[in-house]
Order: sequence, then C-alpha cells, then structure tokens
Amino acid sequence: MQKNGPIALAFNALVITFMLAPLLVVCVVAFTPHNTLTLPTTEFSLRWLRAVFEHPDFVQSFWNSLWLALSTATLATLLAVPAGIAITRYDFPGRGFLNGLFLSPLIIPHLVLGVALLRLFALVGGAGSFGWLVLAHALVITPYTLRLVVAVRAARCIESFLQKTVDYTRERKAFGQTVFEFQNTRFKLAEA
Repeated sequence: MQKNGPIALAFNALVITFMLAPLLVVCVVAFTPHNTLTLPTTEFSLRWLRAVFEHPDFVQSFWNSLWLALSTATLATLLAVPAGIAITRYDFPGRGFLNGLFLSPLIIPHLVLGVALLRLFALVGGAGSFGWLVLAHALVITPYTLRLVVAVRAARCIESFLQKTVDYTRERKAFGQTVFEFQNTRFKLAEA
C-alpha cells in the first residue's frame, strides 16, 4: 500500500482546517456573553442558546425538521427495503428498470432536483405542504437507502457463499487427509 507524502498530508490538513474552522468559531461564539467574538474571553455564558429557545420560530423550525426527518426516513425505508430485497433476491422482468427507476435521482444534482420539484409543487398547488416536502426529501434519500439494502443483501449472499466454500473445503480436506493417510499406509506396506 502506498502512503501519502508530506505535501499531500499538509494539503489534507489545510483542507480540513479550512472546512472546520468556521464551525469552531461558531461553537466558541455560542458560549460568549458578548455580541461579538472577543478573544481571549473572560467568561462563558449560555446566553445565545437561551435566546434560541426564546424565539418560537426557532423552536417550531426544530420540530418541523425533526418530523420531516422521521417521516422521510420512514417513507424511504418503506419503499427501499422491499425493492432492495426484490432486486437482490428475485430475477424478474423489469428488474433493471426498477433498479434504474429507484437510482435515477442520483443522476440529477440535488440543487437542480430541488428547484425542479419546487416548480412542480408550485404548479400543482402544493408549494408549502408538509406532505409534498416529505415526498421530495424521500425522493432524494431513497436511492441511498436502496443501495444500503442491496449492499447488505449482497454481503449476506457473499458471506453465505464463503461459508459454504469453507465448509466444503473442510469436508474435502478431511476426506483428502483420510485418503492420503490410507495411501501412505499402503505404500509403507508395499515397501516392507
């Protein structure tokens, strides 16, 4: 296995630093009592966390997001698990089509898909409906759920095949050793 050189490691460290630095700043600012970030800070406060819970819009947004995540995950699981089991277990006409249909949202960039779905929902009068929002999110995450189910089913098939191979090899090896020992005994008797 080839290891990364020092330049590649330094580059990776810089990318990770630039990605995580804003999160670190936000976390530090969340615990300061002042309106702006002052370093070094002399005291810590939960002022900003308390302010989030004082605004009902933030609290309602949190609950909406939680219900959206639960509903979307449930719907995607209900769609993808039976489809994944059918795709991996059975050979039927339209199997490739069904697989392609479930994986097709992966081809379109999610931003483009989101704007297209927003336009579609505005056309049918559902722009702002929670049900349509759940449907749109389920459309985006169902392919990932399907791939997970297919991968688990494939891993189980491979594991079962490997276990059968190991069992078969053990049986043949034990039988082979018995035959080999018998032949050795025969050769020893013939030499005597």
